[in-house]
Amino acid sequence: MISKHIILPAILFISLSRFSSAQNISWLQTNGPTGGRVMSLAIDASGKLYSGTQGGTLFEYSNKEHSWKPIFLGTTRDNIISIVTDANRRIYFATTNDGVFRSSEKGNTWERITAGLEDIEITGLDILPDGTLFAGTKSGLYKSVNRGRNWSKVKQFAVSINVLRVHKHIIYVAYNDSLISYSIDRGQNWEKLKVLKNISFNCLAISEDHHVYAGTKSGDLLQYDKKSRGWKKLASFDYAVWVLQADTEGNIYAGLGGPAFSNEGGGVFLISVNHDKPQLLFLDAIWCMIIKNNVVYTGSGAGIHYSNETKTKLLPLNNGLIAQRVNDIVINKNDIVYVGSYAGVFRSHDNGDTWIETNNGLDELGIVDMAINNQGDLFVGTYTSSIFRSTDSGNSWHKKSNGIPVKNSHWIMNLAINSKNKIFAAVLTGGVYRSLDNGETWHPINNGLDSGRYNALVIDTKDVVFVSNEEGNVFRSDDNGENWQKLKSNPH
Repeated sequence: MISKHIILPAILFISLSRFSSAQNISWLQTNGPTGGRVMSLAIDASGKLYSGTQGGTLFEYSNKEHSWKPIFLGTTRDNIISIVTDANRRIYFATTNDGVFRSSEKGNTWERITAGLEDIEITGLDILPDGTLFAGTKSGLYKSVNRGRNWSKVKQFAVSINVLRVHKHIIYVAYNDSLISYSIDRGQNWEKLKVLKNISFNCLAISEDHHVYAGTKSGDLLQYDKKSRGWKKLASFDYAVWVLQADTEGNIYAGLGGPAFSNEGGGVFLISVNHDKPQLLFLDAIWCMIIKNNVVYTGSGAGIHYSNETKTKLLPLNNGLIAQRVNDIVINKNDIVYVGSYAGVFRSHDNGDTWIETNNGLDELGIVDMAINNQGDLFVGTYTSSIFRSTDSGNSWHKKSNGIPVKNSHWIMNLAINSKNKIFAAVLTGGVYRSLDNGETWHPINNGLDSGRYNALVIDTKDVVFVSNEEGNVFRSDDNGENWQKLKSNPH
């Protein structure tokens, strides 16, 4: 069996019908998988909703069609971590490592606006009512008074900005892990809130009466008391508080995120104005949240959800939001299609017309590669050095990583299975591992391999195994990985 590692962009275009026909080949966009990791949300003055995803796609929601449509599929593949709009319906968004982008009215054309930005690793983007833009970066705070045509550094801040938040006409920034400053005069002068020691801020929320709330990496929800000029703890969670929002009634919504590429932990919690015990509304790792007309919108690894009228639960809003980064595809002997993505595994029984999320038991969702054996057992490898197995067509998954060290650099880059159901895994910084017992245990098989980063592995029809590393070397094994021989390169 030959394993094929397929990297696809955020939008998956594939025709799964008429594979046997060599004529009149065409490609059709499948109806999903929908959802995906949504990193940012915004609502403009007209009430139009926008979402930015991991991988650099910006979507706009049509109330008329009740569906999302992509409006930016540009040159950046970076995560869209912040979106703002101005009074003229221009759209601005910031990326993690590629700076800031601006649209014309209605998003018809786009341009990258980074002139004057000494650092394009953006941590936050926000806008004042008069159109003044502020961008937080790892090297300080920048502002633009001409719609992003030029940026100038705010001299007060030559440090890494963790959080940037504009509430009406007041600008708030969190920096140096434990400090918060605010400005009421468009950034000319700044005041500091009381310093907290050994606190790392992830997010800020400002209520209508200008109470300041902060979420921390350690999972605490804090409120600044203006009378005592001190902080008090409102709640404590098991996971980091990534996003905070306050509604007009004074209720606070906290969005939690678990470990990277995981659905462990996370959730949306409501803390009422009376500061009662936090109430769980939704369980998933949350990356962004906004409130408009007291409706709560959240972005997570499962796409976008919004609150019902009673605020007791969140409902999906994913029609048309094809935001997955799909990393691999496998098809079993019954023609069931499985895709592995940043949001886990999805399954289709009808050639991609409909998709079902099949993540029960997958507590790590960053799927890099997939494989299927002769019995139909499914295997997936993740960004977090884990391998999972499903023996029931993806209905449930169980971790099967015994023997593979848990390291951040041990991404499972490739899985391949030979005709005897021996399973091989290319581990980014660990070489090659093999399982002889259907994934129950794994052992390194690196005799003859160079040190390096291994990123691809295939098995041919004669069970010869090939593996390559990022240094450009290819190795071959004729004895199921017991020994490896480096192949000679041909410079011509």
